[in-house]
Amino acid sequence: MSHKFTEQQVREILARAEQIHLGATNEQESDTKALIKAAEEAGLPREAVEQALRERLDTQTPNLTPGEFVFAPSTDGKLYVAEVKSSGSNTTTVQFLIGSELSVPSSQIQPAVFLPGSKVKANWPHWGWWTCTVLSFDKPNRLVRLSDGWGTEKTFPLTEIRLDPPRIVNTSSSWTKLAAKIDANPTYKIAAWCLFVTLAIPLFKTLIQIIR
Repeated sequence: MSHKFTEQQVREILARAEQIHLGATNEQESDTKALIKAAEEAGLPREAVEQALRERLDTQTPNLTPGEFVFAPSTDGKLYVAEVKSSGSNTTTVQFLIGSELSVPSSQIQPAVFLPGSKVKANWPHWGWWTCTVLSFDKPNRLVRLSDGWGTEKTFPLTEIRLDPPRIVNTSSSWTKLAAKIDANPTYKIAAWCLFVTLAIPLFKTLIQIIR
């Protein structure tokens, strides 16, 4: 594939080529390493800093190296933990931890790093699929320690963890923003349900009186 470069681009490319030839490091790479080192010295996990950098630079492409864990879409539309088997230019073949193998668009894959404080859904006993907060991740044993947001902690195998697919929302709609916030927080969800019941009972009684 041929490219047409401007005169300024040619100068920048040649200048960078000279730096590489002389063994100089990329300025951005140097700044990134310095930032990560400073954050580690301040007590922040390297994984958390790297994810924050990816989000800031809008390069949230997960590691598609064979053997790495990712969230991949299954046939039901939900994203489950899978292991990368191979990756091409547009598609990635993954092996879901429950056993099935599938080729999916690479753009639909999300990283599965389970940083403390991040949100996932777990098949919580008596609650069903519940939004939980990650407390810790035991990668060798494929276990995640979660909090249900109500003071209870439990350890889950990765086979019982999933994500919902990203929602396409109208950011100009106040109602959509409120609904998304309620859905993402179990406390808000229960409070909203209690409010609904509180308002529904008097309305129901009034309706009965009108019918009579």
